[in-house]
Parts: sequence; C-alpha cells; structure tokens
Amino acid sequence: MVECRYFFAITAVAVLTLGIGLNLALFQVLNGALAAPPKLRAPETLVRLFQNGKSNSSSGINYNVAQFVDSLETIFTGVITEHGARMSWQDTPQLFDVRFVSSNYFDELGAVAAQGRLFHEGEEAIGAIVLSHDFWRTQLGSRADAVGSTVRLNGRPVRIAGITAPGFHGVLNVTAIWAPMDHIEYFYPGSPFKTDWNNRAMRAFARLRPGVSMRAAQESLRAPISELGRTRPEMGAEPWIELARGSNHFRRSRDESETTIILALTVGIGILVLSIACANLASLMVSHLSARTQEFQMRANLGAGRIRVLRQLLTESSLLVAAGIVGGWLVGYAAAKTIATQTDAPFDIPLMPDWRLAAGAVAVGWVALLIVGLVPALRSIRNNSRNRMQRVLVGVQVTGSCVLMLVAGTLTAKFREVARADLGFQFDNVAVLEVSLNEYGVTPEAASAYWSALRDAAAGDPRLQGVALATTVPLGRSLNEASFGDDAPNLKVTRMTVDSAFFELFRIPLVAGRNFQAGDTRANAVIISRRLAEQMYGSVNVVGQAFPKTSEGARATIVGIAADAKLIKIMATNTAESYSPMTPESMNGALLMARVNNNQLDALRLAANRVNPSITPSVRWMRDDFESRMLAPKLTSLAAGAVGLL
Repeated sequence: MVECRYFFAITAVAVLTLGIGLNLALFQVLNGALAAPPKLRAPETLVRLFQNGKSNSSSGINYNVAQFVDSLETIFTGVITEHGARMSWQDTPQLFDVRFVSSNYFDELGAVAAQGRLFHEGEEAIGAIVLSHDFWRTQLGSRADAVGSTVRLNGRPVRIAGITAPGFHGVLNVTAIWAPMDHIEYFYPGSPFKTDWNNRAMRAFARLRPGVSMRAAQESLRAPISELGRTRPEMGAEPWIELARGSNHFRRSRDESETTIILALTVGIGILVLSIACANLASLMVSHLSARTQEFQMRANLGAGRIRVLRQLLTESSLLVAAGIVGGWLVGYAAAKTIATQTDAPFDIPLMPDWRLAAGAVAVGWVALLIVGLVPALRSIRNNSRNRMQRVLVGVQVTGSCVLMLVAGTLTAKFREVARADLGFQFDNVAVLEVSLNEYGVTPEAASAYWSALRDAAAGDPRLQGVALATTVPLGRSLNEASFGDDAPNLKVTRMTVDSAFFELFRIPLVAGRNFQAGDTRANAVIISRRLAEQMYGSVNVVGQAFPKTSEGARATIVGIAADAKLIKIMATNTAESYSPMTPESMNGALLMARVNNNQLDALRLAANRVNPSITPSVRWMRDDFESRMLAPKLTSLAAGAVGLL
C-alpha cells in the first residue's frame, strides 16, 4: 500500500509538472515571438521623422537632413538615427540584422549595458560593436570573456565593446548587433551613405522638448527645411518633414492577423495539453481513491466525518500541486533555455516567466486541485460512480492524445511529402552569394561590371559548375507576387528576374519557345510557366502572344514556356511563375548562384575576393534555406507527437 501511494504521488507530480512546464515554455516562446513594443525611456516624447516633398515621399530620411534637424535645438532635445544591414558573423553563412546607429542612440532610449559599455557620443572607436543579450547568449554561449574580444563582422575585424541588458532589441527591428553610424565606411569602403543627398534609407526618431507638441514641432520645421531645400536641390521640390507618433512605429514582430492566428493556435494547444494533464490527474485520483475505500470506511467507523476526510485529501492534494508547480517551473525554464540556445529563433525567448505566467501556473495548479482532485474525491465518497467517471476521464485522455498524435502525423506526412516531392527544380549543391552593392556606393553601371566579372571568374573555376544571376533566390524569404484577376483566377504568380543561365542551373526545362537572349528587356520579353500558360490562355502554344492576356498597360511578349517550379511557396498548390530578363538596371539588386563541386563553398568566396577584395559578400548553401523553411513544421510535428505520447 505504501509503495502504491509513493507511485501515485510521483505520477501525479509528474503529470502536473509536464502539463504546467510545457505550457510555461509554450507561452514563453509565444511571448518572444509576439514581442511587445520595446521598453524605452519616455516613449511618449519620441516622434518618427519622414522626409517628403511635393512630388515624392519616403519611409526614411537623408543622413545630412537628419543631422540638420538635430542642430535645431529649440525643437528637439536629440535625434537618434539608425540604418539596417544584413551581415555575416565570423565564418557562419547565416546573415544577422546589424544596425548602424548614432552615438546618442542608447543614451536617448535609456538602454543599459549588462557587460562592458554601450556607445556614447564621441567615445566609440573604429571597429567597436555592441551585441544584444540574446545574441551573446545564443551565438557566443554566454561567454564571460566576450567583451573586449575580437571577432569578424562581414569579414572585418571588430571588437565587442559591450552587451545590452536582457530585453533590449532596438526600436524598429529585432537587432542582433549595433555598430557606430560614423564608421559605416569601415564596413563598406567607398559608401556614399553620408554624402549622397538623394539617399533616404536612414530611419530617425526625435525627442520633443518639454512643452513642445508634435504639431508645433512639425510647423517649426517647415521654414528651416524649406530654406535647406533651396540650397540643396537634390532634396526635391518643396521638401518638408512629417512627424508621426513614435509608438505607432515601434517594433512589432508580427502583424495583427498573424498575431491572432498564432495566439489562437498556441492557446488551443495549451488548453488541449492542460486538459489531457488534468484528465490524467483526475483518473489517477479516482483510481487512488478506489484503492483507499477500506481506509475511508475504517476512518468512518472510527468517527471521522466527511469534512475531515476531505480536509485530509485537500492537504495531500495541496502538497502534490505545490510540487507540480515547482516542477513545472523548472521544466518550463529548461525547455525555454533549450529552445533559446539550440535554435536560431529570430526573437528573444525569456528564460524566466514574468509574473503573469507565474500567476497562471499557480492558478492552473489550483484549478487542477479543485476540479480534478476534490470533485472526483467527493463523488467517490458520495457514491459508487467511480467506474463511470474513470471511463469518462480515460476517454478524455485518449481523445486528447489522439488529436495531438493526429496533428503530429498530419504535419509529419506533409513534411515528408514536401521533402520528397519534386519541386520542379534542383538545388542540390547550389550555393548563393549575396552582397548589397548599394552600401558600398556602387553605381548601377559598376554593379553590372562587378557581377559580370564575378560570373566570368566563377565560370572559369573548375570547382563551380553552372553560374546564374537573379534578383530573388529560390527558397528564400523574399517574394514578389502578383495576381491577374480574371485572366488567372485563384492563381498567385511568383515573379522572378533572372538571366538565361538560370534555367540550366536549376534544371528547369523550357517546354516551348526560347531562352532569354541579348536585347531582351523586361518590357519586351517574358517567360511564363506551364501552369500559368494553361490557366491564362488555355494552352502552352502561346509563344509570341502578349502577357498578361488582358491589360490596359504595356505588355511583354511571351518568348518561352518553362516547366512548373515551386521556387518560393513550396507547400502551396495555387502558384505559378513568370520570369523577366536581367538588365543593367537590375544589377544593383542581383545575387549569384552556382553549383559547387565537393562542397567547396570557399570557391565562391575566393572568386569574389579576386574580383574586388574590398567587397565582402555572404555565401550560403541553398539547402540551408530549404531546411529553414522546413524547421517550423518539423518542430511543430515533433512537439505535438511528444506531448501526445506523454
């Protein structure tokens, strides 16, 4: 009997621990994925700056214009600026979000350092960077000697000056690394970022002076900005600065529709997991009470009333619940830490639950005690309906577990189907080389020369078989999609800009017509996929016809029909493709792809270094992009299956 009680206690605590722990981890991940706006100093006084004009508008501001606004000390106490880039870290192919920021960035936002120091006006040295706490934890393994060490960022040696406190990730985007705006040329030699008055890629916030309203500040800016525009015609006709409330533009990790879907899914899984855990606990309680019938009868014979028996059960259950809450907290912490350190989640996952999650864990434990602990006890003492209740509880357990296993099985089958499916193109051993030539101040003409030289250098390397240029990488996150209404109802068309070598590199056959050739432009030539031709025209024999089928604007001529290929949306069924030819004007946004022999990825880096050693591109395997696309369904199926089995 004693052994049975020990077994019951251990099993009950384990059930509560898993139920509470898995839900804590689940909602900690959700808390990171749907990160709230950043905690900043006096956010109500921050406004976003937009540079507009009579004939143009933008989502940013010019560097020199922002400096000019910062000099108007009667309106703002300070202007903070940032400019985003994607850079390689050490020797990893993965790119991370880097922000070049003004020297007053951290001071104005109220950020503090967990280790080392942050940037301060006039103090930052060339090659100094600041890491986010999450990046330091996941990429450097929380190394105690990280501050002061030298690493490589985008191929350049840099020194880690400090690490931000947990929870600070920037204003507009979840940022991994910060570098000084004043030293952008160190990473991009020849960059015209600070001299080109036409460049409005920078983002800026300003802090209003006490007593100055947003409307008053905007009106006060009109005269000085208009005067600046007369001396700088590059700003366009009638320039002006628009102000917007800063809180409307603070970082959001997901849009509203995505947030609703993710929240509903997470809450649904959480309720299901808790329901199974509670049903397990209730079933255990009923079985345990059934085994203690003689004990209760003996106590009744000795004069113990029902209240006294319930008090004893309440005491026992309270101890079990307390142990389950503590155990659940530890499991939640361990699970969150594992996810944070073993995955490349693009958001910070808090290791310790906040007070709301802590209160939720306690509430769940006591609900489990009251509903699935004492209620079965009352019914067991009151009558002999234990068997019926036990059957109901077992049914709930089995049903919930089956639902989770069904979800896991469906996702796993879908994952295996996609992994084995013919996507219509072959990306084995294909590597991608990317670099933002705009950051280096490369003109469109110079960009065309750079990519042509790099293509020739790669084509002459025996380790590289097949080289192609495009503006969008297959299996990537970037998507240029179009719909053509009644011409192709319910069909989403992925639009790609590629050169003639693209189809051969990815083994996409042309089923009709010809490939791109010299003289083809976006305006006069297009290649469409078989599915698009069949849905829009009802046949693949459409070479020479205008595309799209009906349009009031200019239309290109169909020169070829390509086989179907799921280049971006690999799980979708209602997609088709259209291809436009690369032109000199599109070279500034180009990237290069090559099939590499024997996994010699460095062959591409060396080819780029021979062409221009001052430009540092990033290189990665396309299969890594595929694995990244498959990571979410794989983890979801594994989690659902594991919970169902548990």
